[in-house]
Amino acid sequence: PYFSWVLSGIHIIMVLVSLIINFQRTGSPIETSPDFNPFIGPAPGVLISMGARFYPCMHPGTSLDGVQIQCPAGSVSATGGTVCTLAELCGFSGKPDQWYRLILPIFLHGGIVHLLLNLVFQLRTAAQLERDWGWWRVALIYFISGIAGFLFGASYSGNTPSVGASGALYGLIACLLLDLLQNWRIIVKPVTELIKLLFLIIISFGIGMLPFVDNFAHVGGFVTGLFAGLLLIPTIHFGKGDKWRKLGFRIASVPVLIAIYVFLIQSFVTGAECSWCKYVNCIPGLPWCAQKWGTA
Repeated sequence: PYFSWVLSGIHIIMVLVSLIINFQRTGSPIETSPDFNPFIGPAPGVLISMGARFYPCMHPGTSLDGVQIQCPAGSVSATGGTVCTLAELCGFSGKPDQWYRLILPIFLHGGIVHLLLNLVFQLRTAAQLERDWGWWRVALIYFISGIAGFLFGASYSGNTPSVGASGALYGLIACLLLDLLQNWRIIVKPVTELIKLLFLIIISFGIGMLPFVDNFAHVGGFVTGLFAGLLLIPTIHFGKGDKWRKLGFRIASVPVLIAIYVFLIQSFVTGAECSWCKYVNCIPGLPWCAQKWGTA
């Protein structure tokens, strides 16, 4: 499973780089002030400068465009003070047109704990899927789901940065569910396996409601992964009728995937607003919702 191994190696390297940069900027490899990073990782300013999904760096006309702002922890101001411009915060071209922040965050993590949580799934389940389905299928599902995860909610997330491979991994979890349903006849105790998988999915989305976790990426990656899986994962046919039914789903998944991406890209480009979408990321009443909604 070379794809899973190489990708995991890149993830480890990028976390180490982020810790080094954080040490250079703050004197500590992890963020301890003004807040402690529970993932044991760098400050948000470091992650933003390395390519985190941060909507003000990706789309002009946000509330941070053209104004001076309080530098978040881990940021570097040209004047050496505590006030930054958006260009200093974003880095790279310095312009708010950095579409590649839909891809770069897949290789970044919020810290060591975040990395380990993803590596457990990636080196076990994703690697096994790669052995079963082939590296190119897993790679396509991984990036189709990961990019869609960061597209979904990009314009709804306010000024909250987001990183991680969780959207891509949720796409693979969706494919596990799909594979179970498509091969129901040959699965040992399929009802038990379905209950276990649904329990895992529900708990995972519940964890997505916690602070510092981007549930937009989870939901977007999962939904997109379902249709990417219909198109890409190999199938076993149980008779002629089953063969044509699965072929029909495979063909139908193409326009659905295109429609999902057209909708997500259009929402991103136009800066579409959605009054209820923020509840995907946090249930009202939880004390950290303001932080997750980008209104803190």
